[in-house]
Amino acid sequence: MKPIHIAIIAIAAGINGVLDAFGVVSAQIVPGVAAFYPAVAFQIAFGAWFGIWGVLGCWLGAFFGGVISGMPVLPALVMKFGAGLQALVVALAFRAFNVNPALPTKKDWVYYIIFGVVVAHLFGATWGVGSLAAFGIIPWGVFWVAWVPWVIGNMIVVAIITTPLFLGVSRVVLRSAAYMKGMVA
Repeated sequence: MKPIHIAIIAIAAGINGVLDAFGVVSAQIVPGVAAFYPAVAFQIAFGAWFGIWGVLGCWLGAFFGGVISGMPVLPALVMKFGAGLQALVVALAFRAFNVNPALPTKKDWVYYIIFGVVVAHLFGATWGVGSLAAFGIIPWGVFWVAWVPWVIGNMIVVAIITTPLFLGVSRVVLRSAAYMKGMVA
């Protein structure tokens, strides 16, 4: 692990921790699930830009944000893996399909929409809401009441925040030492 990786983890964790705590306490649908979750915009970008280091930072930040907002430690550790999972889906897909986060081609846009705007949240919501129910924080009977807004809310946030991030910031990130072409380097 290089110093740049530690810096990426720390920055991603800090941003995601603050945004996670803000999102979860400001607009809860059920305990632990926010109608507006701005952290996801950065989770998608950090997974695309920084590979596993961005994923780890997103997960740690979401974990700390969950604990700060009142979630018990063990459920937060498990449930907030859903945030990391959203970043991981994008990190893996962008590398597997050679997607440029600056979105210069139609192909890049198609894969971004499929994996960053849609698929990542199907995995994240399923893991996250399932974890909340498994720990008894919410009853299984409200699974869909939490899952549907998680997916739709995240799709909206990513479309309106991550898209401009990719278009406006990716060119700078791609030229920096922080960008990870592969998952780890």
